[in-house]
Amino acid sequence: MAWFNKKKTTLDDTEGPADVLRYDKIQELLGITGWMRAENAARIKRALDAHAIFASNTWGTLLKKRTSTTHTPAMIEAGLGALAVRTTVAHLFGSGINFSADDPNTQVAIYQLWKDNQMEIRLHEAGVTCCVEGDIFFEARAPIGAERVVLTPYPGLEVFPRYASHDDMLDGVMSQCDIVYTVDYSDVDDAVYQQCYFMSEGRCYYEANIWDITGGKPILLESPHAATDTGLTRVPVVQVPNERRLGKAFGYSDFHTSDELHLELNRGISDLSDARKFGAYPIKTISGTALDKNSFNLGPDQLWNLGPDGSAAMLSVGGEFFRAMKDAITMVRDMILDAMEVPPIAMGKANEFRDITGIALQLLYGPLVSKVERKRKYWTAGLMRLNQIALEIMELEGMGGFPSKEHKLIWANIVPRSFASDVDSATKAVAARLWAPTTGMDYIGVENAETELQKVVAENETMLGAYGPAPDTQVPTDTEA
Repeated sequence: MAWFNKKKTTLDDTEGPADVLRYDKIQELLGITGWMRAENAARIKRALDAHAIFASNTWGTLLKKRTSTTHTPAMIEAGLGALAVRTTVAHLFGSGINFSADDPNTQVAIYQLWKDNQMEIRLHEAGVTCCVEGDIFFEARAPIGAERVVLTPYPGLEVFPRYASHDDMLDGVMSQCDIVYTVDYSDVDDAVYQQCYFMSEGRCYYEANIWDITGGKPILLESPHAATDTGLTRVPVVQVPNERRLGKAFGYSDFHTSDELHLELNRGISDLSDARKFGAYPIKTISGTALDKNSFNLGPDQLWNLGPDGSAAMLSVGGEFFRAMKDAITMVRDMILDAMEVPPIAMGKANEFRDITGIALQLLYGPLVSKVERKRKYWTAGLMRLNQIALEIMELEGMGGFPSKEHKLIWANIVPRSFASDVDSATKAVAARLWAPTTGMDYIGVENAETELQKVVAENETMLGAYGPAPDTQVPTDTEA
């Protein structure tokens, strides 16, 4: 949900400057001052610019720079960036995230928490938003009367965190957090709903208000939820930056290094479109003779009398020009993928690389692997903190007790793996007694490894009873085993 104005527009068709003006009203509502205001203002502008490219909203800007006869769709350059983002997110989360906790109750609770909140789906959606906007926020909350904790992702454009110190900012420890979005409220044109978490004397409080920001100064319309002690010792909102520079509060978009290149690609394709039209309808020139429209009729089998000094010629674009333009466009496309650290092989654009595994595959995926590993550091810290907050809320709401909330996130492999080489590696590790059989089965992706191993043992015993041991094979005794 976006705070722009759900009744009139959506995030994909907003006009940047108007939304920045709306943001100024939000700032006045929240009373944010100092460096955080500047950080938020810059974040909003970056996010709107990135959304314009991601959602193919550069067409209006492009028309101002070109003639009205250009018909090349602006989605061409945006489609490349959008595909690069989705490819990144697909490799970021892979087939999902697993957990490992020393306390079995904690393990089960986190698994159920993620299942109830459909986190596999929400993570992919949140991942795209985070890559585009630069940040994503998650709120953990137990609604009144609910029997479970709800994890809600919010785009960065709706969330306004505050930090007591620079160190708290780097650690993600908020002193206050406002979640603001528009709502329908009577006849008010611009009504916003404000959820506010704030710390006081080591305790976290929650309140909710509805404001009218139509005029120059926000007016309080209603307070659906008075300030209440949540029982928590920290704000139950977690920030996951996409990637950020040292000392900065917010992350930056994957488009921040390629936005100009995207526009350059669009201009190049638009120029090529114009050139193709020019080549399809060459210009005919006549010189050295008087122009008489009745003497120069167009059509097949028409004869023109040019006179003794007249000449005719056709202006057209040669093949070398088209090849040069195509090469320039290809170069810009490659530069965009390099800037966004997505190699062609990850997007299925390298058919010449077939049956490549191991180190060679790792090298080809190198830029994307490095990019995903950087992002996973932020996601690991944020999701672990979110899970711990959710467990604390469960304890407060009487949904269970968790003496130890420590756990680990187990990520999927970034680079596609060869099943044959995985089986060979697992077999050697089990044979050398470096791994248990179930560990090897987990490694190659066998579901329910314990159950599958029991079936293997049972079938082996059946075969042994029916046919006896294989030739030249000694069955180990219990002591030897």
